[in-house]
Amino acid sequence: MKIHSPILLILFILVLAFTACNPAQPTAIPATPTSLAKINVCYSAASGPQIVTWYAFEKGLFEKFGLEVNLVPIFAGTQAATALISGDMDICQLTGVSVANAVVAGEDLLMIGGFFNTFPFTLYVTPEIQSANDLRGKSLGISRPGSATDTAIRVALRHLGLDPDNDVTILPIGSQAENIAAMQAGQIVGTLAAPPEAEEAIELGYHGMLDIASLSIPYQHTGIATTRRYIEANRQNVFNFMKAVTEAIALMKEDPQGFNTVMAKYMLLDETKDKASLDASYPFLMNQVNKIPYPTIPGMKSILDDLVNEIPEAANVKPEDTVDLTIVQELESSGFIDSLYK
Repeated sequence: MKIHSPILLILFILVLAFTACNPAQPTAIPATPTSLAKINVCYSAASGPQIVTWYAFEKGLFEKFGLEVNLVPIFAGTQAATALISGDMDICQLTGVSVANAVVAGEDLLMIGGFFNTFPFTLYVTPEIQSANDLRGKSLGISRPGSATDTAIRVALRHLGLDPDNDVTILPIGSQAENIAAMQAGQIVGTLAAPPEAEEAIELGYHGMLDIASLSIPYQHTGIATTRRYIEANRQNVFNFMKAVTEAIALMKEDPQGFNTVMAKYMLLDETKDKASLDASYPFLMNQVNKIPYPTIPGMKSILDDLVNEIPEAANVKPEDTVDLTIVQELESSGFIDSLYK
């Protein structure tokens, strides 16, 4: 190429020099941020057995497995189940009785995980109650009719040789803390408690009459539920959720301090002042929580058998119709669970 104008020649040389000193840089392509799937998750009580999902949330395990969890308290199993059925919630941590009731009513609900597959309670009574016979004609407190505490206290009374419907009065009071307050007020002589509330009962002079947990009665207490339609449309989300909570179980077994911190936050306890209660919660719950969190078919059968007394249609529901074992089966067969304990 010939450049006839001296001025143009000078400009051309300058451009070449500038280009040589400042080679063109490739245009940077911004990295696409990792996309997290947004899901709505609820938990149905402020009680110790709810710790698994709390811990997974606080330790960032949901994000680790690609989920952005909106964690919502819905303090009633029936209301939590309704939120799942309506689609307001995608996954909930609740007890099996709420799922069983929904399935008997023809609703689309399934237990996909089971953390505590027996009753995690002890029956605490006031000092003057020294024998089962002393309970006759007295009042005992539960959370609400049809709840896990309702079933558990009936199991306890039958074990003690009493008729729950005729020998005592069962009052729906509310939470464990509210039941203990009712004992202090003289409204009831006994209630069920698990750590950390159990320590408060002991400090107030109440004594454990029956450790129901030690009976190892199959019962689907706290676990994870969702709907068939959500599994079908979002199976990977469900799988990732169960990976997160399963890893939470493994980590908690080596992290008593983290357990205490999370429990204190969600139970509105003081980590220092309530240390004894928190410390008591740790071995009690960690000894019961399932390393491989299958929901229990025998435990769901126990619930359905109990429901038949009030809802005859429950006899037509098989316990297998209330659970989906495939998510945990996949976690187990893939080696994921074993890898958490190496």
